[in-house]
Amino acid sequence: MIDFLLSAILFITNETFKTKVMRRFITIAFLAVLTFSCIQARGKDSYEIKRALELIQDKEYDKAQEFLDKELKIHPQKAKAWAIQAYISQNNKDYGNALKSLDIMYKHQRKNKKNTSYYYALCAECYLLMNDTTRGLDHLNRAIAILPKDTDFLEKRAEVFLATGQYDKSYSDYMKILNMKKYDATLYIRLGDICQRQTRYQEGEEYLSQAIQLRPSSSEAYYLRGICHLHDGNIDKALDDAIQCLAIDEDNTDAPRFIINCATDTSFIKTCIKIRKQMLESPTKRLWTSILGDLYFQHGDYKQAIDTYQKAREIDDNSDTDYMLSACFDNIGELLDAMKYCNMVIEKDSSYALSYYLRSSIFYDLGEMDSSICAINKYIEIAPEDASGYYKLAFLNKFIGRYDDAVDKITDAITLTKDYAPYLMERGVIYEKMGKKDLALQDYASVIKTDTVLEKSSIRHFALLRSGREQEAVTWLNKMVVMFPGSGIYYDAACFYSIINDSKTAISYLKEALNNGYREFAHIRNDFDLDNIRKLPEFKELIRSFTTPVNKQQKKYDAPKIETTSIPMISVGGVYKVPCNVNGLNLDFIFDTGSSDISISSIEARFMLKNGYLTMNDLGGTSKYMTANGDIVNGTEVILSNMKIGNLILKKVKASVIDNQSAPLLLGQSVLSRLGKIEVDNNKKLINITYTK
Repeated sequence: MIDFLLSAILFITNETFKTKVMRRFITIAFLAVLTFSCIQARGKDSYEIKRALELIQDKEYDKAQEFLDKELKIHPQKAKAWAIQAYISQNNKDYGNALKSLDIMYKHQRKNKKNTSYYYALCAECYLLMNDTTRGLDHLNRAIAILPKDTDFLEKRAEVFLATGQYDKSYSDYMKILNMKKYDATLYIRLGDICQRQTRYQEGEEYLSQAIQLRPSSSEAYYLRGICHLHDGNIDKALDDAIQCLAIDEDNTDAPRFIINCATDTSFIKTCIKIRKQMLESPTKRLWTSILGDLYFQHGDYKQAIDTYQKAREIDDNSDTDYMLSACFDNIGELLDAMKYCNMVIEKDSSYALSYYLRSSIFYDLGEMDSSICAINKYIEIAPEDASGYYKLAFLNKFIGRYDDAVDKITDAITLTKDYAPYLMERGVIYEKMGKKDLALQDYASVIKTDTVLEKSSIRHFALLRSGREQEAVTWLNKMVVMFPGSGIYYDAACFYSIINDSKTAISYLKEALNNGYREFAHIRNDFDLDNIRKLPEFKELIRSFTTPVNKQQKKYDAPKIETTSIPMISVGGVYKVPCNVNGLNLDFIFDTGSSDISISSIEARFMLKNGYLTMNDLGGTSKYMTANGDIVNGTEVILSNMKIGNLILKKVKASVIDNQSAPLLLGQSVLSRLGKIEVDNNKKLINITYTK
């Protein structure tokens, strides 16, 4: 009987191999590499085993399973075959069968410490992939009890402890490893990370500085050390580390946000100077110009932000830059320009979810409620797990009096966020509008219970007020005005004092909000909280003096229309085909309601490449593709720059090239849904798409 695990363990003592995998924990995915390597060395495996492993390397798991089934039918007690079965099951996320296969593998293995410990470790990996941390840690503990100095096992346990917030235990395991591997930069990074999470910032700086000495190219070490410097009050060093992090890894998404958070009122100018220096040193990189624009945006200087984003746009015409330009124009009330740039984002990438959220806000500011609701529905369609979309839809339904719909949507948001206080507050207000005071008070009580920290986003004062605890509410609000002065809190104060009929104070705060840049006039027009001051002459004059420029824009604005277009389907051999134009090439696609993508065969792909309809730059990596009958097949991702369907156009559409010359051209319904609402009329052989023009 072949001692597979022992062979694998012996194999990884080879230094060349250790260099390739570095210090990765032995997972079931790693198992396949070890198995294949052992086969090459020993040359004693059957044809079925060899073919199965070759197919696994090519990610042809279904075909590999066929050869493995043949092997297990002939040799049901072959441990190596069960190890491969465990890998295939794990890859298919069939963790129960993976664990079962590991049990059978171990049953037929030679029993020794190494085999037993690796069996427990592999089972642990399966449990962790199932998010069963308890059993995962239990099996890791068993593996470590047998081989207490195995650094792979210790490191995996340390990672689990770190991910579950058990920082002392994680620190202890990493220190054990450090005693055996003193020059491993990753260990110092992890120890520094733990220290900064436990607010041991000076100690964290020391570990991370050691990591940088060992591995100067570690962007993560610079980023984490920057956090330590910031909390130690050294903003200069914090900024320098964040900038160095981005110099190493421009794709790091945390560092730009960190830089912006560093730019407080006292450090804003210093931060801008450092970013401008980077702009001068790298004038062709959009990154630094975009960060400078973000700094101005966060600081509320929208006109300066617009100028900066325009410069970034000259370097690289990017959807993110257009989105930020749209947001800037929206914030200063220049709605036509806001809509223009928002539409540019959608034209470049119709799946850019946030552009629909912003579009909904712009429509709302223009008083186009139906279009606003249509846009936010599109956002929810693209990002169904984001609670803010449901909150926005509830907010819109509330203002047009659809209270039942509003309650349904805000409850969806609450469910997704596990009782987020602002959403509970909003539902309470809606319940009050419906006359359901008891339900409203329950939600207000939940807000008061959870919203206990004095921070900029707090809405505790409103919950206290609506619960009849006015004096406590006033005290809380006054503290917020002092601590977080600005247009947002001034507007909240105006609403608050309007509710308690203190019109003079309410008007005063509303004026302060407008003077400080508050420009959501549609919200002011519809906000129930301002009902008590809305008819006052002072209110009307104040709003008139600030809204004249916006009113002029609205008169020039042609409100978007909701339209429906019909695309004919051609019946051919029992299927429906839809004529499309891809990058200038006319193609007929089979309309597939069950497909999750667009797919083309390798023949069409080669033709398009040969004749200039596709370029090598359009090719991506490999992906899994689900066909209408539920089959999962391998494909190569491509980006179709322009796809015209009827009179509608999709930009930058992802498609799959199926490695099968006879594969049909498929057009998935989910792709068409990016254009708008889809209805199929089988009788008239039409696809009807309702969209916002």
